[in-house]
Amino acid sequence: MNLSDRALKKITLLQQGLEAEYQHEKQEAVDQIKQVPLNVLIRQGKCWFPVMIKRIEYDKAERVIVEIERPNNIELTHQFTSGKKVRVFSKQDETFYFEGTVAKAGQRALTVSTRLDDPPDWLSEGKVGIYVLHDDFTFREARNALGELQSGKNKDAVKLAELFYGEETATEIALPKNPLILNHLNDIQNKALNFIHETGYVFLLHGPPGTGKSTTLAATIHELLNTEKQLLFTAPSNTAVDVMTEKLMERGIRVLRVGNPVKISKNTIHASLEYQLLHNENFKLIRELKKKSDELHKMAGKYKRVFGKEEREHRNLLYTEAKKMSKEAIEMEEQIEKYLVDNAQVICCTPAMVNDGHLRDKKFNYLFFDEATQATEPVFWIAALKAKKIILAGDHLQLGPTVKSDEAQKLGFTKSIFESGMEKNLPSIMLVEQYRMHEHIMQFSNRKFYKQGLTAHGSVKSQTLEINQDWNKPFLFIDTAGCGYTETVDEKSLSIQNSEEANFCVGYLKLFMQHTGANTIGIISPYSAQVTVLKELIGEKANIQVSTIDGFQGQEKDIILISCVRSNDNGEIGFLKDTRRMNVAMTRARKKLIIVGDSATLSSFPLYSELLAYAEEIGGYVTAWEFPELMN
Repeated sequence: MNLSDRALKKITLLQQGLEAEYQHEKQEAVDQIKQVPLNVLIRQGKCWFPVMIKRIEYDKAERVIVEIERPNNIELTHQFTSGKKVRVFSKQDETFYFEGTVAKAGQRALTVSTRLDDPPDWLSEGKVGIYVLHDDFTFREARNALGELQSGKNKDAVKLAELFYGEETATEIALPKNPLILNHLNDIQNKALNFIHETGYVFLLHGPPGTGKSTTLAATIHELLNTEKQLLFTAPSNTAVDVMTEKLMERGIRVLRVGNPVKISKNTIHASLEYQLLHNENFKLIRELKKKSDELHKMAGKYKRVFGKEEREHRNLLYTEAKKMSKEAIEMEEQIEKYLVDNAQVICCTPAMVNDGHLRDKKFNYLFFDEATQATEPVFWIAALKAKKIILAGDHLQLGPTVKSDEAQKLGFTKSIFESGMEKNLPSIMLVEQYRMHEHIMQFSNRKFYKQGLTAHGSVKSQTLEINQDWNKPFLFIDTAGCGYTETVDEKSLSIQNSEEANFCVGYLKLFMQHTGANTIGIISPYSAQVTVLKELIGEKANIQVSTIDGFQGQEKDIILISCVRSNDNGEIGFLKDTRRMNVAMTRARKKLIIVGDSATLSSFPLYSELLAYAEEIGGYVTAWEFPELMN
């Protein structure tokens, strides 16, 4: 089966969009390195300085491997991850530097692979640092994936591409005569489980907020392992990968979490490849070999630049023996890693890591791709080439892929593969019973986005806070129109903020918390500058999280307050026009949702005029003037 002209045309557009996005991000990174001072790059996690050279080893090709440790700023998060390109430099001389690739990354130490045959002398002279170069790892993987897809060599991928982009139609899936029924799943979730078992090539699991998408996926994976030796699970965010890893670990499944340990949660670190490698019974011998190699290398390094033939030969012998031991340690380490990969029941990782190490040549019968609506299509194909059957999970009515390039956006790069599948009417099912929100919180999104398809489970339908009835409305829109709150542009970030609205939001929460007990609280704004203002006002509170909408995807809190920010005479609402993003924000709350905004500005857009009408309909509309103690 060959790719149709229609599918080939789509793949060409994806390649053009990928290249446009790559060039945009590359230029953005170059501009930042040139303009931003070293101390700022350190705070941003893009640079370590000064560093210690902890160990120098050699790989099987006898190229230099440098282990780098940062003695300072350990508490700062960083952006060094496996596969990223880096530059190791000396502050003594701007010509002293070399480039390499991060082989392994931890919170405190990095292992950098280089193309050097021997380490430069200046590495041992101090004042050494390292910074991240433009990360093109994912772009390279995506570019290779599209190239392989375009070649038509992978017949399963060709079939899949025709289903998404060509004239092919998928065979309708029928329930088996004796469907599997799990008591802890509801009827629709059980139906989804059986459909996935019966799927031929692709199945789409549409999971609106709180409908148990992850629970359904975990149960399905568990059942499939009765017949499948190994499955692949991936998602574009490390958080989503960790959530599924934890759910599968709780079921007693042998899970291998592949990825940078820095980005793996504490709850799932035991499943990581690095943790299992370090705790393997044979790793003690590897550590001893590395230690001896390190000692020999240090002995060789004691010889200075000017010495005789005999000293040179002795140094070379020491280096040769060091390389031999280092190579032996690496080979043993690779054998253990291969064993761990081969014996895991489920491999969990982000799409960029599906070809990492011993995963590169592996194929799977099933790929589960969660948050499929948030990945660009080329990123999807990195993982899709690894499997025969693809299970896509997500909600195309929430956040889509993040795309920075205007040109890429024009080429349709913001559309996810999930959306393409829904448009082609590929086999799918929507989960309809939600277990998160009070029905008043759910109902607006249900009407606007889900065609009244959702129902609230009895356990959450009427759940409220234990609080005085005057403060207990589950859905509240607080209108700041006429208060004189005016948006401004932050000079540094060019993001929009509204400090007066932020003061009101924090004041209202403090007033509200006088009437309620301990609850988890989330404060959300679509603008990063407003998030910064809110964080400064609220301070450090264990039960309060302040973030942008994107930062709250996949999360939930007892109470959510949304600061809409926009307040101007022109009715300009910017980011708020992204209705999918607002759908995310409005569906994070379990028991109480508070939206603070200027109706005079917001109502110029249909979604918000309908939202205001809904708030009035359920008795959830008030004005800021009803809280005189907050009107300074």
